[in-house]
Amino acid sequence: MVTDRPAPKVSPHAWVPSTYFAEGFPYAVVNNLAEILFQQAGASLGLIGLTSLLHAPWNLKFLWANWIDRTLTKRRWMIAMQLGCAALLFVLAGLPVEAAALPWIAAAFLVLALCSATNDIAIDAYYMEALGDEAQAKFVGYRATAYRLATLLVKGPLLGLAGAVGFAWGFAAMASILLGSALLHLWLLPESSAAGSGLFSAIQSQLRRIRAPYAALVSAGVAALVLGFAPLATALRSLGVDRLPLSFWAAAVLLLVLFGVWLHHSRATLAKAERPALAALMATPRIGAALGFVIFFRTGESFLQKMKWPFLHEELGITVGQYAVLNGTLGVVAGFVGTFIGGLCIARHGFRVWFWPFIAAQNLPNLAYAGLAAAGRASTELGAAVLCMDELGSGLGTAVFMVYLMRLCSREHRAAHFAVLSALMSLSFTVAGMLSGFIAEAVGYGNYFALTFVATLPMTVLGFFAPGTKDAPP
Repeated sequence: MVTDRPAPKVSPHAWVPSTYFAEGFPYAVVNNLAEILFQQAGASLGLIGLTSLLHAPWNLKFLWANWIDRTLTKRRWMIAMQLGCAALLFVLAGLPVEAAALPWIAAAFLVLALCSATNDIAIDAYYMEALGDEAQAKFVGYRATAYRLATLLVKGPLLGLAGAVGFAWGFAAMASILLGSALLHLWLLPESSAAGSGLFSAIQSQLRRIRAPYAALVSAGVAALVLGFAPLATALRSLGVDRLPLSFWAAAVLLLVLFGVWLHHSRATLAKAERPALAALMATPRIGAALGFVIFFRTGESFLQKMKWPFLHEELGITVGQYAVLNGTLGVVAGFVGTFIGGLCIARHGFRVWFWPFIAAQNLPNLAYAGLAAAGRASTELGAAVLCMDELGSGLGTAVFMVYLMRLCSREHRAAHFAVLSALMSLSFTVAGMLSGFIAEAVGYGNYFALTFVATLPMTVLGFFAPGTKDAPP
C-alpha cells in the first residue's frame, strides 16, 4: 500500500539520474561485455551467440514483477540488487578468462542478469511511486540521459580499461562503481511506500500455493533422476551424447524453460483490467501486419550485433581496447546522433517522408559487413567506418521505430500497448541473437552477413501493409 510521499532528502534532480544510471549500468555490462569475454575465453561462435539468452530475464521480468511489488519496498529491493550485482562483478573479476572457467562465467552472468532485471523493476516502480504524473514526465530526459551515460561508460572507458590492464581490474572497477551507487542510494533515498510482506514469508506463501499433485510429481521426478543418474549417464555416453558441445545443452535448457513459461501462461487468464487494452490493440486495422512488422523490425540487426565483435577481432585484428573506442565511444555517439537527427527530421517533414530512408539506413550496413568479409583482411579504419555507419543507421531506425510504436498505441491504453509491442520486438532480438553463432559457424562470416540482410526483408515487405506507415495513424 502506497503511503503519502515522504519529503526526499534531496531533489529528484539528484536521485532520478543516480537511480537510472544504476539501472543502465549492469544492463550494459550483461548485454555488451558477455560476448567479448566469452570470445576472449575461447568460446565457439555458437556459444558466443547464446549470450543473447542473457537478455531473457528482461523479456520475462513480468513473471516476478508483481511479487516484487508485494514484498519489502522498492528502495530495499533496488539497494539489495545493486549490492548483489556488485558482488557478482567482483566474482567475475576473480574468475580466469579461459575455456575451463566458461561454465562459471556463464552462471555469474546469468545471476547478474536476473539481479539487474529485478533492479529495473524496483527502480521503475520507485520512480512512479515517489513522483506524481507531472513530475514523472518532467524527469524523463534525466532518466534517458543517465541510462545512456551508463552505457557509454561501460562500452567505452571501462571496456578500454579491461583491454589495457585485464578483465580482472576492469570488472573490479565496475563492481566498485555499482557498490558506490548502492551505498549512495542507501543514504540518499527515502522509502516511497509501506513495506510489503517479508521475503521469507512471501516465499512460504508461494510454496503453500503449490498443489499437492504437482509437488508429488516434481518430487518423484527428482528422486528418479537421483536414483537413475548413473545408469542413465552410462547409456547416454554410449550414444555419444557426451560429445555434444556445451552450447547445445545451453540451448536445450533454454528452450525447455521458455516452453514451460509458455505452457504456464497459456493456462492463465488475463486480468480483467488488461482485457480492454489487449482488445483495443487487436481491433486495430491490419493488426497482423503491424505485429509482424514490430516483431521483425530488429531481426536483421539482432543477427548482426552478436557476431560483430568476433568478426572485427578475428578478421580485422581489432583489439578489445580499440573496440572500446570504436564501438563504445564513436559508435555510441553515432547512434545518439542518428536518433537525435532522426527525431528532428520526422518532426520537421513528417513520418511518411523519412520512413523508408531511415529503414534503408538501418538495414544497408549489413551489406557493408558482408563486403568487408568478402574483401578479406580490410584495414582497421575501414572497419571503423562501417561500424560507425552501422550505429548511425541503427539510431535512425530507432527514431522511426519509436514514432511508429507511438502511432500504433491508442491514447486510452498507451502505456499497456507500448509495453506489449516493445516486448515483442525485444523477444525477437533475443531469439535471433541466440541462433547467430550457429549460423555463422556453418556458413562463414561473408555469407552470414549477407543472410543478415536477407533477414531484414520480411520487415521491409510488411512495412508496405502495416497500418500507419503510408497513411494516417490507425
